[in-house]
Amino acid sequence: MEAVQSERAPVKFAVSFGSVRGLLQYSPHNVTYARRHGDTYTQAHTMRKLVPVTLRALLARINRKLKPEMKSLKTARGDRMRQDVGDFYIIDVRRNFVMASHVDPEEYGRDLGVLREYETVV
Repeated sequence: MEAVQSERAPVKFAVSFGSVRGLLQYSPHNVTYARRHGDTYTQAHTMRKLVPVTLRALLARINRKLKPEMKSLKTARGDRMRQDVGDFYIIDVRRNFVMASHVDPEEYGRDLGVLREYETVV
């Protein structure tokens, strides 16, 4: 197996499994295998690697993004509060007012752009 690497390009490996020859391309978030047919390659399979992010790290990212707007994502404590506003809610810090209730942190993080498509919450 020979490796070909340039400065910003993904790592490429020429591979052969018996009589099947192909190209394996590895980047930080994708692994692609392409089969060789003559002088051309056809993409056979792409696997997406998901990077785990803890819920606590996601909440910290969201709160850093909301801080300039004087908002904060909070976790409900107690059964009564959980019934009223859900597990997570957003407050306006200046007015001490609930801006949004029943917030899904993963979906909200993706909307804000703090959780990338290759990341998953664990």
